Amino acid sequence: MVASLLAAAGGGVLLFLAFPPVGYDFLAWVAFVPLFWALRREHGFARAALVGAVFGGAFFSLDVSWIHRTLIMHGHFGQAAAVAVFVALILVLSLFPAAFAAVLRVLTRRGIGLYVTAPCVWTAVEFARAHVFTGFPWDLVGYSLSERLILIQIADTTGVYGLSFLVVLVNAALWELFSHATTARRIPWKSTVITACIVIVSVGYGYGRISARPLETSGEGFKISLLQ
Repeated sequence: MVASLLAAAGGGVLLFLAFPPVGYDFLAWVAFVPLFWALRREHGFARAALVGAVFGGAFFSLDVSWIHRTLIMHGHFGQAAAVAVFVALILVLSLFPAAFAAVLRVLTRRGIGLYVTAPCVWTAVEFARAHVFTGFPWDLVGYSLSERLILIQIADTTGVYGLSFLVVLVNAALWELFSHATTARRIPWKSTVITACIVIVSVGYGYGRISARPLETSGEGFKISLLQ
């Protein structure tokens, strides 16, 4: 169990590193692999939920650490109160990855492929996180691709949830390739081909959208300001 929890926490850290200020967005494509490895080791529903919660706890505690500072600097909270509110927030947010992992355990035990269940369930969980409990839509997985101009064009149709779906789909396909290779089973061609086709279509759509509306490169520059 300890190895599973460490792997899940490591996956959460990798996902954090995909977001600013670090911004190694390529890590988002593999951040779920340690979580999938941990879930394969843990067969019980409660254990799967715990593994998911640890994944989420590691990610959120690092990714939204600014909230703790904001509570003190702008909310004028005392240190103890700020810590208590921050910890409570992390625990609530961790419920969503916990639900993801628990549902994933149920569905995969029924023989449904991970490349089908993982992106669908994660997208549903992210949508729920963005709307329930007044909503907390910060740093959905798709936002990690904000610098990938070609890929993010699909958001005009799917929203950020389509990008999250794509990232988790690739993670699931990579995990299936890895797990089959390490157990000397045949390559899961179906999930690999489907994933590759979806990525190719997404990239092709992005190129098409950008080509249809080329960026303006001529003319005089001008200054803009942003105010929050």
